[in-house]
Amino acid sequence: DHTCVTCSKFLSGTSMSTPMVSGVAAIHLQKEPFLTPAELRDRLTGESIKGALNFNGIPINFRASTPNQLLHITGSCGGTFFVDTPVSIASPNYPSQYPSNLRCKWTARVPTGQEVVVNFNEFDTEALYDTVKVCNGPECFQDSVIAELSGQLSATGLRYESDDSVLTIELV
Repeated sequence: DHTCVTCSKFLSGTSMSTPMVSGVAAIHLQKEPFLTPAELRDRLTGESIKGALNFNGIPINFRASTPNQLLHITGSCGGTFFVDTPVSIASPNYPSQYPSNLRCKWTARVPTGQEVVVNFNEFDTEALYDTVKVCNGPECFQDSVIAELSGQLSATGLRYESDDSVLTIELV
């Protein structure tokens, strides 16, 4: 019943994960068309983010049957993450230079009532040309910008917190 605000329903199956994994597999095969099935499997599992899934409210018998891995493409630019453990993000090709005219958008979500905290361990963009915006909410509007950064900066003190459960980082 979609009108019940206290009800929950657990669905199991591959109806949504199959097309997503197939899409990421296609991206890998486009770059490396001669990957064997075993090599492709190793790429998919090796690049996944381990321990990223939140199992609150999931029956214990289902928790044990999942590898707890979030599909991820190394070198991809951006994404949306629901996190309850730390996650690392980086520009494509890090620690080498990222491609010209790159636009990336990462959105981090945490449980309602919590805040997203971002700490920059390293920061180096092409000063005056490339900017990183840290914003409250799922979009970077003028009134939601917490910080706008550019150039080579000391990572000491580059720590920002969201006002609510969603924070967005844009590289433009």
